[in-house]
Amino acid sequence: MPMLDWLLTNRRAARFALLFVAILAALAGWLIWFGGLATLESAGFANLFRVDVAAVQSLAFRLIAAAIVFGAIVYGTRILQSVLRKGILTPGRIDQGIAYSIDRALGYAGLGFACLYAASFAGLDLTGLTVVAGALSVGVGFGLQTVISNFVCGLILLIERPIKVGDWVVVKENEGIVKRISVRSTEVSTGNGASVLIPNSEFITGTVINWTHGDPGGRVEVKLRVPQSTEPRAVLAALQAAAARTPGILANPGPDVSFDNFGPEALEFSVGARVADVNTGGKVRTNMRIVIIEELRRAGIELAMPQRQILVRQAGDGAFANGARPTNLPPA
Repeated sequence: MPMLDWLLTNRRAARFALLFVAILAALAGWLIWFGGLATLESAGFANLFRVDVAAVQSLAFRLIAAAIVFGAIVYGTRILQSVLRKGILTPGRIDQGIAYSIDRALGYAGLGFACLYAASFAGLDLTGLTVVAGALSVGVGFGLQTVISNFVCGLILLIERPIKVGDWVVVKENEGIVKRISVRSTEVSTGNGASVLIPNSEFITGTVINWTHGDPGGRVEVKLRVPQSTEPRAVLAALQAAAARTPGILANPGPDVSFDNFGPEALEFSVGARVADVNTGGKVRTNMRIVIIEELRRAGIELAMPQRQILVRQAGDGAFANGARPTNLPPA
């Protein structure tokens, strides 16, 4: 599967195909036109191995024709993909996820068509391959079940598009932006710069959170706690002013502030707002916290600090029942 991805996406794939065609062409040319077969026949190889020179010539013609056809179709597919990427598949003219799906589907179709057409030029009986495929189906089913499952799931992702390149997704403990969908796995770039390769079956059979499915926007929220003696309306006004000053927040729908709960040690508040791009949520959330602190200080409101009560007892003050003292205490 990595070789298939390389052949479809790597810039050197077309050069590799042309090099393969050139090597076969050179070998066939030596055998047919430059006396290669005559040399082998004069050396006794034809009689030793009972080689039919005419059959070898015919086979060489078919192989070189098949190689030329394969290389031409793969190279033509690469040229078509490059033209489409610079034309109708540019980000400004079509959705990035749709463009990626079209590009990948075109690559798969071109490679499959090249293999079938080259096989027909080589004289292979494709109907006979069904027998071989039937014999290998059992082994493939048991030995490559996971690989085939991921391949099929990759095709489903490209066609159904529950996720697409550029989406912000959460799969189990992994969270990040989808960078590439291949035939076996999907590459997700996390916030710390790491690339996580997740099997495609996880996106089909598992639970996936897609923050940007159909809408690149998202929501940010900041929670805070203030002392219980604070006036709630003053806190709400300060939070509303902070949300209005925070850059990157959408005006429609506007931000909302709420008095969430009476905590055991403080009053709990929260402020939430919508952003145009969920990828900027971290930056917007940071700016919102900074502006909230400025507005609270301007209003004379402090944030609640954790409260701890420490009870200190001394011996001789009735701390021990019946006047008993632990034996491990130092003398008073």
